[in-house]
Amino acid sequence: RVLRTISKAPSQNVVSYLQATDCIKMSIQNLSKLTDSLPSQNVCEVLNILLCFVRNSYPVSPALLSEFENNGGYQLLLQVLLRYDESLDGKEGSSLQETLDTLTQLTICGQTELKVSGNVVHPQLPQFSAEQPPPTGNRVRNLKAFQVLEALFRKSSNPSLGQHTLLAIKSIWTWDPMNFF
Repeated sequence: RVLRTISKAPSQNVVSYLQATDCIKMSIQNLSKLTDSLPSQNVCEVLNILLCFVRNSYPVSPALLSEFENNGGYQLLLQVLLRYDESLDGKEGSSLQETLDTLTQLTICGQTELKVSGNVVHPQLPQFSAEQPPPTGNRVRNLKAFQVLEALFRKSSNPSLGQHTLLAIKSIWTWDPMNFF
């Protein structure tokens, strides 16, 4: 609880300290070593704290997100999520659901919005429009986070996890219609 509270109010000093001590890098390395020996739920709880720091610190500095990306954070995240073989509806699934929610929020942390070509030629639903509406601030900027969701949906053999992953992707689309890519 203390770490979650600290992560909610990041400052440049906190980010600098975490970066100088290689906290994100060491956490990923340690979790990678322990991931096969711990239950997915426990690993997800630790990942949730780590992801909260990464997500909440992004407006202050992109340094922790870069450190997470460059040290195999997304690969570890996918590996842990794919190990989960239970329903997400019970208490056991709440950590994994929180991880999915935080990962979904990470998709809008990034420097540049993904641009979508206005030349959509595939058949679309009648209400579909590729016109570029004004930016909402909720357009996908972090393709790596989105690709984890996509890979999770494609590779998972857990129907409950697949359903919750689709709901996460749907929520990204509802944030901004230009997230349809």
